[in-house]
Amino acid sequence: MAETTHDVKKASAHWAWLYSSGLLLIGDLLLWVLLWNVRSERIAGTQVAFFTPEFMALAGLAAALIGLTLWGMVQQRLAQFITKRSVLWVLGWFVLSVGVLVVAPNIAPFLRNYWIPFAVWLVCFNLALAVLAVAPQLSQLDITRFVRFAATLMVMLLIPFAVLEIGLRLYFSAFGTEDERVTYLYPVDDILTRLTRVAGSPYINFGLNPNHPDHNARGYRSRELSTPKPAGEFRIFAVGGSTTYGVGLAPDDAYPAQLERILHEQYGYTHVRVVNAGVMLYATPDNLANFTFKILDDAPDMLLTYEGVNDVVTRLVDPARYNGLNEARGIWSPQVIDVSPSVLIRFLQIKLGVGRNPALLESALLNVSDVPMCRDIEFCANLNLTPQQVLEANPPLYFERNLRNLVALAQANDVAITFSTWAYFPEPSNGSLYMTYPHMQFGVAQHNTITRQLAAEFNIPLIDLAETMPYNAAFWQDGLHMTTVGAREQAQQYAAFLVENGLIPEK
Repeated sequence: MAETTHDVKKASAHWAWLYSSGLLLIGDLLLWVLLWNVRSERIAGTQVAFFTPEFMALAGLAAALIGLTLWGMVQQRLAQFITKRSVLWVLGWFVLSVGVLVVAPNIAPFLRNYWIPFAVWLVCFNLALAVLAVAPQLSQLDITRFVRFAATLMVMLLIPFAVLEIGLRLYFSAFGTEDERVTYLYPVDDILTRLTRVAGSPYINFGLNPNHPDHNARGYRSRELSTPKPAGEFRIFAVGGSTTYGVGLAPDDAYPAQLERILHEQYGYTHVRVVNAGVMLYATPDNLANFTFKILDDAPDMLLTYEGVNDVVTRLVDPARYNGLNEARGIWSPQVIDVSPSVLIRFLQIKLGVGRNPALLESALLNVSDVPMCRDIEFCANLNLTPQQVLEANPPLYFERNLRNLVALAQANDVAITFSTWAYFPEPSNGSLYMTYPHMQFGVAQHNTITRQLAAEFNIPLIDLAETMPYNAAFWQDGLHMTTVGAREQAQQYAAFLVENGLIPEK
């Protein structure tokens, strides 16, 4: 009988060692592959060296972890760390490892870009320890021990899940931005009816959802407008895409809101209203339609344009299908989104790229166009061209035509217009490489040149922000969207220009 018990224990230990070793091997492999892939994606299309000191340190840490687990598997030493209090030991280690994942990126910001590979490795490592911890429960195969084993395993799975679920829910509730709460917390019905930032609209295809708490009843990211317009009020409508809307900023921190405050507080122009009419993804075709069918109804006195980057994307299409209808990005249809009620599951799905982010435009509106677009960074394989070649094949004639038509419509309706060139940061910005790509810089430069030429041709006031914006990384979230201080610098320059050139009438 003793020999049979010994054989069962030996088989149980062997089984535990095999499964834990397999988990550790999977974790080691994923750690290296994911770390390498993340690095490759972050430097694609730039001149940044692959093996920077920071990345070499991360690679060294990964190699040390892999070496440690391989040594533990070969020597079977990991099992020596498991004591009679194995379940508590593993749970304690799990809490410690999660704590390290949360704290380390705040101590070393470079780690924020690379935490997922290490998180995957820690999951595999914790599962391997869990297998070793519960293995003794299998040494006796009677029903009592089996039930104890099943209960222990369930507790070890449910407690970490519950801790992470409650922790993430509390964190995003207390410290998360509104976009993060939409992404991870709110139920789908609330997102669709009230929290989705965009909604379908006649003639202009889509615009801002007037039910969103950041928007007014007319679908602008501003406080409510009085109808009819109060006597003496001078309304400036800021038009553009997400860089005018102020993605990543609170409504009061976007440049139109800051511009209004500066005009009121520094210059005494309290009769000026600056309306944020920017909409994510809007390019010149969208802003032309929005002005024609919507903004004119709200009694504008001036248009302030900030156009450039989104029109580059509209040109990155199959040259055979390039036309003024902007078909590649101009056909949108509402879609139903489905999100998990679990914050943890939603968090993992989005971070691992297997779930849609309900806070993004594409989660509410689906582009149903069949026009082939350039989907790659360095080479448009579906078009057999580089992005630079696509832009050269699709010149910016529609950008120019749309701005000309916007000027004509504004002047025909007695609306003053002021142009601004589009500014960006040409270096990697908080991990984003979007504006480091030569083809993006080439396209923006073309559009800024056209903006300057049209301003001279029509004698339109021009704020050349692309030339005057200070070279300061602190002004940028990601190279194209500004931070609060960057938006304030933009607003300061706009306010000074408008006042110094007498473009705002006295009350």
